[in-house]
Amino acid sequence: MALDRICELIIGENAEGLLVSGLDVDFNIERSLTFSENTAEFTIYNAKEETRKNVLKKDNNLVFRVGYSDEAVGVIFSGNIRESTTVKNGVDWETKIFAVTGVGTDGALLSQYISLSFSAETNLQDIVKNLSNLYGMVVYGLENADIVLQNGWVYTGLLGGAFRYVEDILKSNNKGIYRDLNEIVIFNKGENSKFNVAVLSLTGGLKNIQDITDKESASKTRLKFESLIMPQVQVNGLVNIKHPNVEGFFTVEKLTYSGNNYGGDFNMTGEVFE
Repeated sequence: MALDRICELIIGENAEGLLVSGLDVDFNIERSLTFSENTAEFTIYNAKEETRKNVLKKDNNLVFRVGYSDEAVGVIFSGNIRESTTVKNGVDWETKIFAVTGVGTDGALLSQYISLSFSAETNLQDIVKNLSNLYGMVVYGLENADIVLQNGWVYTGLLGGAFRYVEDILKSNNKGIYRDLNEIVIFNKGENSKFNVAVLSLTGGLKNIQDITDKESASKTRLKFESLIMPQVQVNGLVNIKHPNVEGFFTVEKLTYSGNNYGGDFNMTGEVFE
């Protein structure tokens, strides 16, 4: 039913920073197959001076999770604060943050240096989600990584080393992983694995859809849609569109999220191709 929206903005030096709560937050986020287009803008209202100076500052990392209390909640942006400014607007202090994803323009993912910390009883799914969202990779078969790490996990080093750690855990549980620069696939060895694909339908939050195919170039079908925010829809991932005018599987090329945590819009627009 998509009730009770959830917005969690976590800011700090690693994946377990300070949860910015009790404050009104506006957001506008761009996700795309083009790395340079993966950006986020936040406006945070009336944060304390100490929070503005020590948390909402340049070079801190942030993770933004959204969803609904009765449905999916997931990370839609993870990256680094490049700019943070605060101004007085009437009676409100407005802190504006501009952030970018961790992916470098050269795409040299495995040589990126990262620092992560996860507490005891962390599920391996959370680690995989953090790694994938930090670098814009879609995950298939995440449900196959349901493994609890009793002692948690702390890691500082290259991204490639983090993935080797994940691979070793999966291997010891008779599971495997495939990855490239765009996607991760986790599977059960020796058996058929089921992968979840997000569905866009009128009964599931889809508001409208239009054909934006370039007819002159005879290219494959391209569509633009608007829906309520669905965190399970990911760039470079598959979606199953079920609409009276079009039905089938499409690849997500671009997503834009906009809204806030206090009411009003909570929308997602996207472009997909066949």
